[in-house]
Amino acid sequence: MILTGAIALALAACGKPAAPGKDAASAGSGAASTALVRINDGVVDQGMVDALLRQRGIPEPTSEDSARAVQDIEKVMLMAQEGERRKLEASPEFAADMALLRLSRLADFTADKVIAEKPVTEAEIKTEYETKVATISGKEYEVRQMLFSKEAEALAAIGELLNGADFAATGEALTKGRDDAQAGDLGWINLAQVPPEFAAVLPGLATGDFTKVPIKTSFGFHVLRVNQTRPLNAPSFEEVSAGVRQSLEKKRIDSLIQELKKAAKIEPVTG
Repeated sequence: MILTGAIALALAACGKPAAPGKDAASAGSGAASTALVRINDGVVDQGMVDALLRQRGIPEPTSEDSARAVQDIEKVMLMAQEGERRKLEASPEFAADMALLRLSRLADFTADKVIAEKPVTEAEIKTEYETKVATISGKEYEVRQMLFSKEAEALAAIGELLNGADFAATGEALTKGRDDAQAGDLGWINLAQVPPEFAAVLPGLATGDFTKVPIKTSFGFHVLRVNQTRPLNAPSFEEVSAGVRQSLEKKRIDSLIQELKKAAKIEPVTG
């Protein structure tokens, strides 16, 4: 889409059906709101601007934020008016899009209201955080790798390493200038972040050790070296509290959806 979906979504959120005889693209938000700009027969009003700023997550907008929102709504209104001139509203595709957009926005609006009526508490966030932290254990590994598309090349690299070659120098020499092979640091990783093939091997490698057999994944054949290890530490509460809150809010909405689904009569339409 040339015009951002967020702008269109905001307009749909604040828009109400136009009065009889009045084009939708010429209507304002439909509520008692201060008119800001008139475009042909249309009006950009404060209700539209407020809705767009909410969609953008700007609770305390600056004058620049508001001016930018007005400009973006102007663009949308101009294109919408052109669509009306071409009578595109009569197309089945537009009607289907609008029906889905209305459902989506109403569902989002309802979810926001549900959360606002009973916000996730700080105690709930801390409990969830502590539960997750209790499951974190093990190590982090600082790993360097070589990756080849052919197993024979990985075996040849391992042979050089067994003869005392330097891992970094060998990787650079064997992969330099190639698109089908690469070498370099993977940085600090834990077993939850890597392919299962890595997770099965890394705990058995001591610091400075490398794999003696190529590890096959969907990416190719890997040779790994563990540079060093350290205990896997959980992130601080402050670092993740916002994400935990969002996760709990999502769980609450998902649970409500399941309750609604159980109570609803859902059946396929046949014939």
